Amino acid sequence: MTGILLAAAAAATAQAAWQVGDKVRVWVSADYYDGTVVEVGSGDHAGQYRIHFDNFSSEQYALAKNVLPRKPAPANSGQARKTGQNGCRIMVLNNLPVCDPASVPKR
Repeated sequence: MTGILLAAAAAATAQAAWQVGDKVRVWVSADYYDGTVVEVGSGDHAGQYRIHFDNFSSEQYALAKNVLPRKPAPANSGQARKTGQNGCRIMVLNNLPVCDPASVPKR
């Protein structure tokens, strides 16, 4: 009986953790992806959140344990950009670091 009460309390706590509109990071398969909570699950989806992903047109439910706060942007994100070994500016495309071809020095 105590286990059932603890599980119900944990589910209630998880339900209250995120609200519609919260910006979050969600673990999917093998990585975290940025998204926005669009629905707090109930019924069969209790303890889950429906997430709309920033870089994809899809939405899916995620368990509360897989939803984290979104990391704030670095303070100098608009100033100093990272550069690769060949002098190119590093940019992010589909959540992967790539060299911006326009920034490669001409030789």
